[in-house]
Order: sequence, then C-alpha cells, then structure tokens
Amino acid sequence: MNINIKGISRDKLIGFLAVFFIVLFVYLYTLAPTVSFWDCGEFLATSYTLGIPHPPGTPLEVLIGRIFSLIPFSKEIARRINLFSPLAGATAAGLLYLLMIKIISRWRKDEKITLLMQIAAGAGAIIAALSFSVWDNAVEAEVYSPSVLAMTFLMWVILVWDDNREQKGDKNLLLFISYLTFLSMGIHLMPLLVFPGIIIFILITNWQEFKDPKLLSIGIMLILIAVTTYGYLMIRSRLHPDINEADPESFKALWAVFTRKQYGPMHIFPRKTATETGYSLIPAFWEQLKVYFKYFSWQYMPYPRESGVTPFVSVLSVFITYIYTLLGIFGMYTHYKKDRRTFWLMFTTFLLTSLGLIIYLNLKFSPSDPNPKHQPHEVRERDYFFAPSFFFFAFFVGIAFYEIGERLKKKRIPYIANTPIVLLFILIPFFGNIHSHVNRRNNWIANDYGYNMLASCDDNSIMFTNGDNDTFPLWFVQEVKRYKIFNAKEKKGVVIANLSLLNTNWFIKQLKWMGIPLDFASPFEHTRLKTQWALAKQTGYKKGFEDFVIDNILPLRDKEGKILYVKDIVIRDIIVKSLGKTPTLEDLTMPVDSFVEKYVSSDFHPSINIYFAVTVSRENRRGYTPHLRLEGMAYKLIQKKGNAMVDVKKTENLLMNKYSYRSIFDKGVYKDETVRRLLSNYGAVFFALGRALRSEVVTDQQIINATRSIPLTPDKIKILKSAIKVYEKGIRFMDDPTIFLMELRGIYTLLGQENAFLPVLKQWADKKPSGAIYSMLGGLYKDEGKVDEAISIYEKAMKLDSNAVEPVAGLLEIYIKNKKDRLNADILAENLMKNVRVYGRLVGYYVFVKDTAMVRYLLSKWIKRNPNDVQAKQILKKYGGK
Repeated sequence: MNINIKGISRDKLIGFLAVFFIVLFVYLYTLAPTVSFWDCGEFLATSYTLGIPHPPGTPLEVLIGRIFSLIPFSKEIARRINLFSPLAGATAAGLLYLLMIKIISRWRKDEKITLLMQIAAGAGAIIAALSFSVWDNAVEAEVYSPSVLAMTFLMWVILVWDDNREQKGDKNLLLFISYLTFLSMGIHLMPLLVFPGIIIFILITNWQEFKDPKLLSIGIMLILIAVTTYGYLMIRSRLHPDINEADPESFKALWAVFTRKQYGPMHIFPRKTATETGYSLIPAFWEQLKVYFKYFSWQYMPYPRESGVTPFVSVLSVFITYIYTLLGIFGMYTHYKKDRRTFWLMFTTFLLTSLGLIIYLNLKFSPSDPNPKHQPHEVRERDYFFAPSFFFFAFFVGIAFYEIGERLKKKRIPYIANTPIVLLFILIPFFGNIHSHVNRRNNWIANDYGYNMLASCDDNSIMFTNGDNDTFPLWFVQEVKRYKIFNAKEKKGVVIANLSLLNTNWFIKQLKWMGIPLDFASPFEHTRLKTQWALAKQTGYKKGFEDFVIDNILPLRDKEGKILYVKDIVIRDIIVKSLGKTPTLEDLTMPVDSFVEKYVSSDFHPSINIYFAVTVSRENRRGYTPHLRLEGMAYKLIQKKGNAMVDVKKTENLLMNKYSYRSIFDKGVYKDETVRRLLSNYGAVFFALGRALRSEVVTDQQIINATRSIPLTPDKIKILKSAIKVYEKGIRFMDDPTIFLMELRGIYTLLGQENAFLPVLKQWADKKPSGAIYSMLGGLYKDEGKVDEAISIYEKAMKLDSNAVEPVAGLLEIYIKNKKDRLNADILAENLMKNVRVYGRLVGYYVFVKDTAMVRYLLSKWIKRNPNDVQAKQILKKYGGK
C-alpha cells in the first residue's frame, strides 16, 4: 500500500491540534462528573459491567466504555467513561477542520495553506463543536459524539482516497471505509447516513470501481466481519448480566434488538403529528419540519431554548440565528459552485441527517409545544437525533467565512482586519450555551437522586419505577457504585422493575431468574395456551410452559371489562406468589379493588418488600393507593389501610440525615425542566412528612384558623418544631413555596412565634414574589397593627394576581375595622362586584373561615345592586341577614 495522505503538513497539524485542544478544554470544563439523566445512566452501568443496553444494543460503545472505565485518571468511574465522548467530539472537530482545508485546497488547486483558510476552517469547526445539541451530547456517556467522529473521519478518508486514485493500494481505502462504516454501527446506526454521500461521491468520481468483483466481494466480507461486534450481545446475554435488555441470546432475539422491534415498526405513514390532530399529510409533515427548525434555533443563542430571557436577548437571539442560517446557506451555494463532487458528499450527509431523519423518525410533537391541540408529545426533546446535522451545517458556515474573506481580499480589504468578527462568531455559541444544559460541571443531581431512591427501600425489595429517569440513575448507582445490589438468597438489595419494561417477556423472565417470586404457569394451566404450547413443541419449541406463557401473554380484561396490561398482571402475580400462594387466572383478572381486598387487606406478609416509586402515576397505583405508606421517595405496600400514610420516623431520618442533595442548591449548576420537575418530588415528600408531623398535633382546620389559644404540651411543641425544620428544608425544592408557607404561618402562630416567621416570609417574598405570598405578609403586618405596611403589601398582591381573594379580604378587614376607612371598604366592594367570579370566591372564603359578619356585609352589598338574586337572599338569610 502506497498511500500519500496529502495535506498533513506542519501548518495543518498545528491547526488540527489547536481546534482539538480548544474544543477539548471546553468539553472537559463542562464534563459531567458522574451520571446524568436519560440514557447516560444505562450506558455507564452497562459499560462498567459489560451489560446490554436498550436496542439496538450499541456493543462497540459498551466495549469502548469498558476500556475507558479502566483508565485510572479519576476515582469516579463515571467520569472515566464520560471522557470518551469529549475526546471523540474534539477529534471530530479537528477532522472537520482538516476536511474544510482539504476541500478548499481542491478548488483552489493549491496545496499552500493560507491564514484565511485556517481561520475559516477553525471557526467552522469550533462553531460545529459548540452548537448546543452537539455540545450537550459531548459531555456525558452518549453515542452521538462518537457517531459524529466516525462520520467525519469517513468523509475525510474518502477524500484521501480521491487524492490517491490510480496509486497502488488505493482500493484498500474503499475497503477500509466499508469496514469502518459498518463497524461504527456498533456505536449507533447514525454513521450509516454518511454511506449514501460516499457512494454518490464514488459514482461521480469513478463509477467503474463498482464493477470490480474482487473489490465488492472483499468489501462484503469486511462488512460481515465488522458487524460481528453484535456477536458480543449474544455471548454476553447468555451469561445473564444484571442489565440484559431484550435478552438477545438467540439469533432471532439478536435481530429483534438490531431492528429495534421493542419500539414497534417504523412507519412513514401516517405522520405521528396527524394521529390526534386530524392534519392531512402536508400540514402534519410541516409540523415536524417546524420541530426541526425549532431545534435548529436552539444551537447558538438562549432564545427560544431558555425561558425567562429578556426581550433584548430574545431579539438578539433571533437575529444571530438568522445570521448563522444565512451564512450556512451562502456556504452551501459557494461550495456547490466551486466543487460539486465534494458538495454532494457533504450536502447529502447533511440532508440525510436533517430532512432524512425527519422523514424516517416520524416524531411526535415536541414536549414544549404550547398548542394544546398538538398531541401526542414525545416524552423528551429529541434534538439530539439531529446533532450531526447541526455539526455539518457549521461546515458550510466555515466555507462562507472563507468565501467572504476571498471577496474582501479582492477589494483589497485585509482579511486579518475582519478576524475579530470571525472570533465573535466563535464566541457567540460559547457564551450563548455555557449557561445551559450543556454545562454539567459539578452536577451530581442524578447521582444523588438514584442513591436517595434506592436508600428509601428496605433490603429484599422490589421497586416499581415509571420511566428512564427513575430507572437508569438507580441502575448506575447499583452497578457502578455497588449499592443495594439485589441478592435473593441473602435477602439484600433492591430490584428495579420499570413498568414499561414490565410489559416485555424478556424482562419478566429476568425478574424470575433474579429470584423475584413469580408463577406464570399455574394461572394459565387450563387455558388454550396449554394446547398451543403442545403444538409449538411439535414444531421445535424447546422452552417450558411458563416461558411459553410469558412469551405469548397479552393484555387481558378484568371482570368489569377494564384493560389489564401485562405489567398489571405481573404486579398481581408477584403479590400473590410473595405470600406463598399459587395465583389463579381469577386472581389476575378480578377487579383491582377485589384483588387488593383479598390479598392485601388481610394477612399481608410478603416474602419480598413491594414498593412503588413516588414518580409512578396514580393510574399505575390504582387500587393499591389506600395501602401505600410513604417511606422517603417510595411508597411501601402494607396491610394497613389509611389516607396519605407516612412512616414518619424513617422518612424523617432519610430526608434530614441520610439523603444527599449535592449541587441542587448550587446556583452555578444548571437545572433544566426535567430536573426541576424531578426535584419537585423531593418537595412533595418533604411536604407530606411535615404535614404528617403537624397532623399529630393539630388538624387542617386548626392550622388554617391558627391562634395561640390551642393548648400545647412540651411533646407537641417538639413535634411542631420538627415540622418547621422539615418544611423550611423542603420549601427550597419548590418553584411555588406558597403551600409550605401557609403551613409554616399556622405553626408559627400556634407557637406564638409570628416574629420568627416574618423574616422567613420576607425572604420568600423577595425570592418568589406572588399574590399569595404578599397576602400572607400583609396578614402578618395587619396582625401586628402595622396598617400602612399591610395596605401597601395587599395592593402589591392584587397587582400580581387580580383574581386573588386573600389580599382583598385583608384590605376589607382593615377598612371595616377602621371606621374612618369604611368608605374605602364600600368602594372596594363596589369595584369587586364588577368581577363576579372574584366576588363569589370572596364570599366563599368568608363562609369557609366562618366570618358571618363579612358574609352578611358582602351579600347585602350584592343584593342591593342585584335585588332579584334569590339564591343570594337565601344565603344571606342563612347567615342571619335580612
């Protein structure tokens, strides 16, 4: 082989290394120190233990991740595995620089590297690397940075082949490309999208290459060798790793993993944006294009990606995004005019990673779509699918920089004078994105969330979880941190049973293999499945009857006609079997209330503790809710029946002593919508605990009408002070602290410590101003006799929330108590009657707090203006009015 890799000169090497290290520095600075939410936790866990992640299995990603886990540069295993992505991303950026240099050199027909070429290529490469979706996937254990690296490298290699055509060994590069493309499938299927562009380039350049039978036969052989990485899945699956998604131990199961059968077939029609909206094909497809355009608008500036930005930033973001867009389009035009062969290589890849994926993926509406008619939504934003397209779009931006420089040079304007402008275009995505989700520096939230949820469960437990973010971080903590790993024989640890996976046959079998009590044979012993199993055995089926049942179980209907999904059947099966009883078909299909009454309400002592994560929906807990007791971040199924039960001692110890909350309150750590929503789970648990403590002393009505007249023993005072500590810690997790502050106000009043509550309330009034909080603050000032301050605060509350009742009530009470202000009270009441809804709620408020004098006052005013309102007259009469 005599390949001359043109262009790896000293200047180009320096440029490559400069781009590489600049991008790598940014990526390492923002690198996740541990697990992140979504798929990262699964990839970390499977890489460390050589497990099998979700389809299509990504065997090469797992194997490379395992190698990185062995590099001892950090005590944190996750940080080691995460390192693969930034290295891949930085290398891809460096190769994109070389790709631009090579392509520009081709149309210049000059191997000399100019400063203009280096600046333009370097700028395009760095902008590509710092685009939001590209950067976002480059700082954690994900497959998209390695995929982009593979795609960029393959395009660079095909140009090296073109430089060396007709030389000895040139065809070896084509064979190498074939091998590497299909080897990269072991990371993700995305690198396949570069193959059509390469084929087109070869056809345009020298189509006769495809007439070489030797080349084609060796190429096919290398492709078959490349995809053998998928053999790892089959080998490893037969060794039963803890994470063994889809269980690909047979060729049939392996093919199901590779084709992602678990997620259902990919349909081009109908478009998923048409299923519930009634849109025809074109409008439905246009909605999907709009999703892509929205994700494109996220890449360089905060708006519209981030909420709460100033109007100036919003306008600036739109303007700058248009500038990048126009630069990219101009770069495409320039590239097409200068060198059509390489243009079709690059543009085809860009087209397939954008429009091609839009057509193929057929995504639902974005979760952030504000239109209520746009249903259904994806469970998360899917911008990461399009990260390669954003990366390659920046290639054309770099081409535009070069062409603009050339035109300026012709007008005798030195390009070096415009270098600051190019530098600005590099810095814009850096500063536009650094304070967003791309920056995972010091972010331990997902790690601690996984630990805290596992810590909630006693040993020898199964916990039913809802989705990726209450499953993957827990798998990570178990498999990488080796915490709460399940051992059925020793009755230790916790099994995580994801409710979505619980609908699959392979996951049910894994639960049984792990030692979870299950019996799927007995309930179906005398059904048609027995006959079908016998027939299947005659045609070569080698598994037992229970495996056959699990393989063929479908949703059923209970005796009331309600659908029971497979997960519902499995939960019932586990409950019955854990009691040492044999489940029957009637057990699995009776109404859920009847099932719970039969097996949970009496003599419920299961062999394994059964928990539901707090994230599990009410629908999935339906029927079991009266028997669920809150223990930290999980509900335990118990025999006792009650309302909002809490294991106070255990939950208090977990929340106040055992749980870890690193970086949650660090203002430098970015929290996206997903994180904020998950953190609210902490707040809900704190509130439930505080309420349980407070309820041991006083009722809800007593806390609403709190006075100092309720006698309190020292023990009760101690409990209320514990509730204060819980509430004041839990309130920090909430976006809306109102409900916590209402409880705290009542408790402080009962303790006669209103002055201690005032600074707490002021702090939250400054931090989270709202009508409700200002109303409480006004109430405190009113009770202290600070009338002017109270009136001022109440008026602020009414401006913040024109429909709020409490500030109006406070003002009315002040005016009525002060005879001089009675006229103000009458004027306020008259004005309020213009808003019937608020006036009615105000009357209802006084009915609730049992202030009959105010009820009579308001109704009398109303009837005077509306003398024919019979209902109002009846209510007034009920409360002693005339």
